[in-house]
Amino acid sequence: MTNWNLNPNAAYLHYTENETVHGVQFAGAPCVSVPLVCDACSSLLSKPIDVAKHGLIYAAAQKNMGPAGLTIVIIDAALLDAALEVTPDILNYAHIANAESMLNTPATFLWCLTGLTFKWIQRCGGIEKIHQTNQAKAELLYRTIDDSDGFYRNSVQASFRPINNVPFVLADTAVEKDFLCLADQSGFRGLRGHASVGGVRACIYSAVTLPAVEALTDFIQDFARVHG
Repeated sequence: MTNWNLNPNAAYLHYTENETVHGVQFAGAPCVSVPLVCDACSSLLSKPIDVAKHGLIYAAAQKNMGPAGLTIVIIDAALLDAALEVTPDILNYAHIANAESMLNTPATFLWCLTGLTFKWIQRCGGIEKIHQTNQAKAELLYRTIDDSDGFYRNSVQASFRPINNVPFVLADTAVEKDFLCLADQSGFRGLRGHASVGGVRACIYSAVTLPAVEALTDFIQDFARVHG
C-alpha cells in the first residue's frame, strides 16, 4: 500500500476490509492523511479493527452481528457536521447521533437480537477470543485446500486470505456440480461461489463453530479421495 498514488486533497478514502466475492482481506488499515472510510460488513466483530485510524466504519449486521436489516455505523465526532446541505435527515449522521439513533422508529427486534449477539461475544471472551477461533477455522480450511495436491485451489496470497470467506475451485470443473450437490445433501449448504465467479465459497462467519468447519474439511478430503 506504500506505492499507491493517492490524492492528498481527497475528501476521504473508502476501502472494503474484506472483499467476499474473490476472497481478499486487508492485513491492516491503509495509512492515509485523509479520513478513512471502511466497509466492514464481513469483518466487524470477527477480528480486532483499529477504530482510531478510521473516520467512519460501517457494517451490515447480517454477517457477524445479527439479522439482515440493521447497519452499524462508527463515526469520528469531528466528521458529524460534514454532511452536504442536501443530505436528508435520515442519512445525516449528525441528526441520527443527536437523536441517539432514534430519529425514526427503530428496528427494535433487530436491535434486540444484535444485542444478544454482543452478549454472546462477551461470554465467549470478547473479540480477541472470537478472532482466535475464526483464525483457527480459516487456517484449517486453507490447509485442507493447500494439502489436496491441486485437487482444490485457492489462488489468493496467504497474507491476504480472509478469515470469514474461503473461496476455492476444483481443478476438475466437471465434478464441481457433484461436489456442490453432495455437499448440500450432507448438510453443507450455501457453498456455491458468487454468481460472477463461480466455484465454491465457504462462509465461516463467527457463528460457525470450529467442529462445523472440521466436519466440512472431512467432507472435502473424502470427496477428493473418491474423485481424485
